[in-house]
Amino acid sequence: MNIQSLLTSELKSYQIKEILNLKNTHWKYGYESQKNWFKKNLKKTDLHNILINEGKISGYTFLGSRTYHVIKKNGDSKVLENYLLFHSLILKTQLRKYKNLSQFMNFNNKIITSNKKPSFLLCHKDKINMYKRFGWKLLQNEDFEVKDHNHKLVGMTFNFNQLLGRNIDRYNFYYYI
Repeated sequence: MNIQSLLTSELKSYQIKEILNLKNTHWKYGYESQKNWFKKNLKKTDLHNILINEGKISGYTFLGSRTYHVIKKNGDSKVLENYLLFHSLILKTQLRKYKNLSQFMNFNNKIITSNKKPSFLLCHKDKINMYKRFGWKLLQNEDFEVKDHNHKLVGMTFNFNQLLGRNIDRYNFYYYI
């Protein structure tokens, strides 16, 4: 097994097809929908962490460079352009053992930390404990808002307190910009 992190601009067309096929096994939207989302929402500098097993992409995580707005408890606000949107953690069914998940999540967290950026994700409630095992922190619903994306999910962060401190009252995340 090999894990790599590639920029969108470094992805080859066959890798994009493999990623879209892998995503299509996990989500109900269909290959064409995945392809359209990929074309519409990815930036050249976004990161794609791929786990390669037996020459095929068998795991995938998208880390997109996005913006968020911080509102501190004293009322000051600041726009920081450097957070990584953690999106699409996928492993092929036969690789969903804890050892493989652990190796892949530790790689993802290492990439986030080495980029000196905080990260944010949206997930279903049943995934909270899994992400917590890898150092992710749960946000209370009243502490964040995703300004350009409707959802009914929970928010989690990684590497935020280490970079920003704890005097934060609210986050306004932007999913697409």
